[in-house]
Amino acid sequence: MLRYFNHLLLILLVLHSCATGKRYQKYGADTFNEAQTQQLGLGNITEVKFKNIDGSMSTAARMYTDYGKWHDAIKIKGFISTFIWKDVKLLSSSDKLFTVYTSGIETMDDYYSSIMILHEDNTDALATDSPLRKELVELFEGRLRSIKNDEFYRDFWKFDDPKYYRDLYNQKKNRDYHEVLY
Repeated sequence: MLRYFNHLLLILLVLHSCATGKRYQKYGADTFNEAQTQQLGLGNITEVKFKNIDGSMSTAARMYTDYGKWHDAIKIKGFISTFIWKDVKLLSSSDKLFTVYTSGIETMDDYYSSIMILHEDNTDALATDSPLRKELVELFEGRLRSIKNDEFYRDFWKFDDPKYYRDLYNQKKNRDYHEVLY
């Protein structure tokens, strides 16, 4: 009986480690669905989702820090902020230009920051058969934690939730003014 219990316990531990291992993977890839790509004006495009991150806007914060403010921003489905950088030279080894889309989700069920990248000829640079996929993913993979960029978050909140932005930054301004007085 004890032997069966030990085998059962071992099986449960293996199953548990398999189930939780997927939750902490570094990144995954999905293809944006048709409704989402229609809003972006694109065909099928691969979205690489980074899971080992500080926040859902980590990819946007990294792009902002490295390349400045986005060229365009939209909300997919009315609430998913998507930021777009155009004609960006991402790879130091190449003069190729890319269009980069960043997004992310932070819910109880899902938590990731993502990128979608189009090559200058409008092909999916993150497609599984793309020769640049690995290099582009590695470019972001290790650089999405501990990004401190107040200017990015100020611009992000101004776009994402103007009311929250006004409340947040007016409170900060009032607090700073109060500290100067006392």
